[in-house]
Amino acid sequence: MTARDSTHESLARSLAPLALDGGDFSKFGGLSQLYVLEDIAQNYEQASSGGENSVKIHELFDIIVGAGTGSLVACLVGPLNLTPTDAISVYLRIHKAVFPSPDTNPPPSKEERALNLREILATVIEDCLGQEGLALNIKDLHYHHYTALTALPTVNLSSPVVFRTYDGRNGRVPAGTLLDILCATLSQPDFFPPISMGTPPEYFNSAMGIHLNPMDTVYAELCAQFSTSTLTAITSIGTGRPLPKALVVPTIGTRHTVFYDPFNSCHSTSQRFETRFSGHLNVYFRIDPDGYDPSAVSSPGTVTSHMRTFLSMQEHRLKLDQLVDTLEARNPNMAVSELISRPQIQSYPQSWIVTLLFP
Repeated sequence: MTARDSTHESLARSLAPLALDGGDFSKFGGLSQLYVLEDIAQNYEQASSGGENSVKIHELFDIIVGAGTGSLVACLVGPLNLTPTDAISVYLRIHKAVFPSPDTNPPPSKEERALNLREILATVIEDCLGQEGLALNIKDLHYHHYTALTALPTVNLSSPVVFRTYDGRNGRVPAGTLLDILCATLSQPDFFPPISMGTPPEYFNSAMGIHLNPMDTVYAELCAQFSTSTLTAITSIGTGRPLPKALVVPTIGTRHTVFYDPFNSCHSTSQRFETRFSGHLNVYFRIDPDGYDPSAVSSPGTVTSHMRTFLSMQEHRLKLDQLVDTLEARNPNMAVSELISRPQIQSYPQSWIVTLLFP
C-alpha cells in the first residue's frame, strides 16, 4: 500500500509532532531551530547507538509544522531529506543568495530578492529531488511524505490556503509546486513583493507570518486527521525574542500598517498549550532561545555563538535530554481524543504556515 492509499489513522506508532515558529528571514530566522534539531538528532544517535550524522528529523517526528521561516526549516529536514547538519549549510547558502553583504550598493530591490530566492530554492530542490522535483505538484509528493502547505492570500488575511498531498477535511487539494509554495511562504512583505500562483492568479504575501507559533495548526491537524491516535510528545521550537514592529501589509490595490508584537503572540500561544497539556508529564516540550533578540543579529556567527551557550545551559540540557528519552521510548502518553475533549482554547490567526505530515 502506498502512502497515497493509506490513511492517517493507519499510523502504527504514537505520534510525535514538531512545531517550528516563524522568524525574520533577514536576521537568520530559523537558523537557531536547526541548531536545536541538530542537538536532538545527535543526542538521539548517541542514545540509540546509531551512525554519526545519520538520523533524519522526519524519522523522529511524524508531523512537522512550520510558520514563515519555520516552513523552510521544515522542508529542509522533511521532504528534502537533509540531516540538520546538512540543512544548516544549505540554509546559509539560501540566505547568502537572498541577503548579500550589507555593503552591497545599491541593495537588491524586492523584485531582485524574489528572483534570487527562486533561483537558489530551485537549485536546492533540484540537488535534493532531481530536476523532476522542480515540476512536481504538491499533490505528487505523496511518495516522499504526507505533506500539507498552507499560505495566506493577500486579499483575505484570515483565510489561509492549504496545499496538501492528501485529501483534507473538505476534500480539496489546491495545486502548486514545492518551489512556488516555498517562495510564497518566505515572501516577507518588507523584503519581497507578493507572489502569484495559479490560474487565475492568486496573490500571496507572508504579511504577519513572521514570528508566529503554529501550535494551533498542529492542534487542528491532530483533531481532524489523527483523532483516534495517541501522542508521545509535542515539541515546539521558537526563534528567540523579537522586538515589536509595524508591518506594512500590501493587498491588491491598497496598503495598511499593522502593529504586531511577535514575542507576545508566540509566548501567549505557548502558554495556552502549556495549560492544555497540564497534568500530562513530558507531553509538551517548548524550547525557545528567548535570551537574545534576533533583530540584533548581524551574522550567522552571532546565532552560532548564542546557540552554543543556550544548548550548554543545564536547564535546557535537562529538557532536551528528557525529550530525546521520550522520543526513543515512544510510549503513548496521551490520546488525541482526550486533547479534543478538553475545553476549546482561543485560537489566533496564523499565516504562512507549512505543515508536513509523515506516515
